[in-house]
Amino acid sequence: IVGDHPDLAESLQTLGAMLRDQGRFVEAETSLREALAIATASLPVGHPDTGRYRTALAILMSQTGRIEESLELHRASLDDDLRSGADAESLITSYNNTAFALMKLDRLEEAEPMFRRADQLSAERDPDGSPQRAMCLNNLARCLSAMERYEDAIAAFEEALEMRKEIFGEVSDTVANTLSSLANVYGALEDLERAEEL
Repeated sequence: IVGDHPDLAESLQTLGAMLRDQGRFVEAETSLREALAIATASLPVGHPDTGRYRTALAILMSQTGRIEESLELHRASLDDDLRSGADAESLITSYNNTAFALMKLDRLEEAEPMFRRADQLSAERDPDGSPQRAMCLNNLARCLSAMERYEDAIAAFEEALEMRKEIFGEVSDTVANTLSSLANVYGALEDLERAEEL
């Protein structure tokens, strides 16, 4: 494969992910940037492959402590999704990824509306609940807890917890993780009795 062909981008993406997993970050970055450049030049705006390559590069930037660059890449994916009329799944992912990058930069006031929009889209898509909706609620709750808005965080964690119990059963890792997060919030409120009950 030669030139700016989408198949070359896919090969470079695969190579970049392998190098990243091996801890060869400089080489991984080169491959992932080349894959993204080819996809950007050869595929229409908003194409899912371009978003996938950009996200892979954003994850690498985050792993190497370059959170601002990671945020820029996630924002670009979100902008592409909005311009191209992407489906709810892509938009939810882009909002969540952007919000997490903002959280890592302690820009919680900017992250919160992104998490809320992801949750809103997920609720519209799955009004009766879904694993993704529960995840969106859990993400929002984590942000609210970091902002020390504990009562709001508890409400969101409890809604996510009930949804996860219904989907996964009482005994599962996702339920246990939400219970742990909820207990931490009660601990922050010094409601140790309630925290211990969880």
